[in-house]
Amino acid sequence: MYNVCKNMSNIEKKPFIQRIDKKIRIAAAGVVLAASLGMGMEACQTNQPDKPGITTTISGETAQPRLTSENWMTIPQDQIANYAIVPSMDVVEEGKYASTVSPILQEKAQAIGYTIIYQEDPNDTTGRSIVTEYRQDSKGGTMPTYEDLGFGENLIYLKGVFKAWVPKPSDPQQKNDVYALLENPLTKEDYLVDVKLGTTDFTSTRFLIDNLNKGYKDVLSWINKNHNYIEAVMLPDDPTDFNAADSKTYSDFPTFNDLLKKQGINLDDIAQPGDYIVTLPEGSFKAGNTKDENGVTRINGFTVRRFGGTAEWNQEVGIK
Repeated sequence: MYNVCKNMSNIEKKPFIQRIDKKIRIAAAGVVLAASLGMGMEACQTNQPDKPGITTTISGETAQPRLTSENWMTIPQDQIANYAIVPSMDVVEEGKYASTVSPILQEKAQAIGYTIIYQEDPNDTTGRSIVTEYRQDSKGGTMPTYEDLGFGENLIYLKGVFKAWVPKPSDPQQKNDVYALLENPLTKEDYLVDVKLGTTDFTSTRFLIDNLNKGYKDVLSWINKNHNYIEAVMLPDDPTDFNAADSKTYSDFPTFNDLLKKQGINLDDIAQPGDYIVTLPEGSFKAGNTKDENGVTRINGFTVRRFGGTAEWNQEVGIK
């Protein structure tokens, strides 16, 4: 949780690029900050350094229009290393947070054959902030490493609740990279991942939309036909036939370069505070995850989630 006891007065209120009404912008930034504070103002202690304030732009007039966002948080260069260490997976105990889960979303999940065990945003109506159980892994326990489980890093993925975009100090215009700040809301631990904006699709992080309408049977069918666990767990949202042999592979998904530069999508379209994010680190099992110069994990895949998958996300951001 952000240490608002010391930082509320330091929040910058700079004007947005390509925005018109300053009062509306500042009010919106205040709403975003309030949402990022989580369950209450009383928990103002953390084992990490005081969190700098959320700002409304980066690097003044040098910011790229495609990177406009109401969810920037600046972290000084000398503090970034404190957020580079990702904790091991913290598993959500089944049933402990059932009272915070939307009954409507829970009904949707159970109709597909799995359970929602945590919901970060109580106003979430699309599934963007939920954590699931028995979705990729049946109760027989055949693929536990692929389950949502909770927050942090397991054998394959790095997961957390999205809090803010963080400018990389060595890249003031964010031409090549931008940090995403994730949180374990159970322990209030924050950690960064390095999203590769890239100059080509080949050098850019892939963006995926996990279709929550797909459950364990869909995943198992996908694995049996395609023998690819990565795509199975990411649940590519094929509009024709999810189980088709020619369904999408990982390289078919759009990149941040494609979305931001070619399609004009901005960062707020990609992720908002409260989103449950699943990332796929760059690297290999033997060599370990690839890090940037600050020790932050570089990622190849950044996944958000929705009931309805790509179709729902497209509707939200206005893509026809």
